[in-house]
Amino acid sequence: MPKKQSKQKSITKKSVSIKKKSETEKEKEELKQAIEEFLLGTDVSQKLSEAQKKLFIRTAMSLNLNPLKREIHCIPYWNRQTGKYEMEIVVGYETYLKRAEASGMLNGWRCWVEGSIKDGTLKAIVEIYRKDWSYPFRHEVYYNEYYKETRIWKERPITMIKKVAISQAFRLAFPETVSGLPYTVEEVLSFRPQLQEPLTGVKEEPKPLEPEGDKIEVVDINPQDKKQNEKQIDLSNITPDSICNFGKYKDKPFKEIPSAYLIWLMNNRENPAEKQAIEKILHFKANTKFQKLCADYEIQPEQQQELLYEATGRKNFNDLSLQEKIDFLKEFKTFLGIK
Repeated sequence: MPKKQSKQKSITKKSVSIKKKSETEKEKEELKQAIEEFLLGTDVSQKLSEAQKKLFIRTAMSLNLNPLKREIHCIPYWNRQTGKYEMEIVVGYETYLKRAEASGMLNGWRCWVEGSIKDGTLKAIVEIYRKDWSYPFRHEVYYNEYYKETRIWKERPITMIKKVAISQAFRLAFPETVSGLPYTVEEVLSFRPQLQEPLTGVKEEPKPLEPEGDKIEVVDINPQDKKQNEKQIDLSNITPDSICNFGKYKDKPFKEIPSAYLIWLMNNRENPAEKQAIEKILHFKANTKFQKLCADYEIQPEQQQELLYEATGRKNFNDLSLQEKIDFLKEFKTFLGIK
């Protein structure tokens, strides 16, 4: 009888092992399919050789990173010396954070900036706490060492230097966890400014940035609605409380319509008065979102001014342009050093 039970246990263990192997193989196949969809669904496939595509697939597979989840990117760029496209493989800085959290050793972290761009003292500082260390790990990165004359560094200097500092700090604090991961796009842009923005996801029309909290969604407008929207309805006098009387968001106040749709609507109007009216609503939504975030995180007026000055060089949120407000709100938690 004992021999029979032992044999049954052996069969059970073998079955579990086969099941786990089957699940692992399925996950690998799904990952490979996602990577291939990424390559086929973007302009990447048109610019890279087959050898470069295979290298990206092998790299993503070996690191178990999914490009459709923005964990790893493949960026082609034109090399004038060789006369052909080269490839840079990068990861999002969030990938470092996820790997550190998965290790079970991360016990908190924070990031902030000190100094200013004007006098060349601006730097980003990161502190990381590990459960197996008695003291926090601290890392500093100076803005002047990484700044390049590129659009993204000009428009979002604080965000960029913070991301560089976070990536470097986690790489140093968790070498056993993030070893072998590619550099982040923010780091690579500092020594390869000719790189384009990372291509992330399937082919689609570019979508405008929007304040955090409003989800970008596909707006389904039938031809009749579109024609009516573009030619028959005057939007020059609308306010946040005005009711939309056309399209998918008919009967909704404009202040409750997703910002992505309002930006699309503004960009497709020819009348300057209508553009201005829609922009005022977007400013209203951004201001409302800012006040809500400050209330949620109990940020006092003086702290608001300090936070804004560090991030944008101005102390009043109303002094920012619409795009500056959108960018600031998207990175609000990062500026606070919140994961």
